Formats: sequence, structure tokens, C-alpha cells
Amino acid sequence: MSLDSMKEIFDLMAEKNKPFWEVVLEDDMETRQVTRNQSMAKMLLTWQAMADAAQYAAQDQEYKAYQEVSNQAEELIVRCKNALTVCGKELDKGERKQIQNALANLEHTFKKSKPGKRSAGDRAGLSQATEQLKACAGGLLALCEQRTKGE
Repeated sequence: MSLDSMKEIFDLMAEKNKPFWEVVLEDDMETRQVTRNQSMAKMLLTWQAMADAAQYAAQDQEYKAYQEVSNQAEELIVRCKNALTVCGKELDKGERKQIQNALANLEHTFKKSKPGKRSAGDRAGLSQATEQLKACAGGLLALCEQRTKGE
């Protein structure tokens, strides 16, 4: 017999008064014509593969989240450098210095995180530095965008 649904497993559990894993184990032994030890070994491999997949899924999710923040930071760095070059002279000295400092901070934070050794803390720091630069440079970016559209 091959178990086709969870309902079948639960029905057999009730009928045979056995735990879930035992019902699945017995079905595997019958279906594949293997010994109990062979079936247990296969179950262990399957369980390990599922555990590994869950572990790597979390790592992949963290990597993806970091990459998104990293891409935003890199794009903002380029946009702000260009905007400072094109329109920076139109800002007062204090505002320009504040943007330059926030830009330097973001560049430093971006460069110090090493590929393969990035943590959630690195992502948070990069995100915070990105938001700080966005807040400082929003006016500059809008001004520069307006200028380049007008040309």
C-alpha cells in the first residue's frame, strides 16, 4: 500500500494505535520491500535533507535581504556623487558638508562589510546609513533631477 494522503496516515494511526512515524515506516518497508533498518536509514537521510533545506533557506533569505539593502546603498552612493558634482555648488556649505559626511559614512559602511561574512547587524548598519543619506540628500537629489530634466 502507498499512503496517498494525510487522512490515510491519520486513519491508520487510529486503527493500529501507532505513532505517525511508525505508520510511515511500515508503509515504506512494504512499498519498497526493505528491512526496518534500511527504511530507518532512508527516513534519516530524508529528514536530514529537510533540515538542511530549512537551514539554507534561512541563510538564503538573509543573503537576499542583505543584497537588496546593499544594492540600494550602492545606487544611492552613485546618485549622490553625481548630484554633488552637478548641483553641489548650489547648496550652502553646511548642507553640502552634511551630505558629504553622510555619503562618506555610507561608503565606509558599505566597504567594511565583507562578502560571505555579512551579518544581520551589517545589514542593519548599512540600512541605517542609507536612510541617513537619503534624509540628508533628498533635496539635492530632487534639485539635480529637476535640473537634468530641464536640460
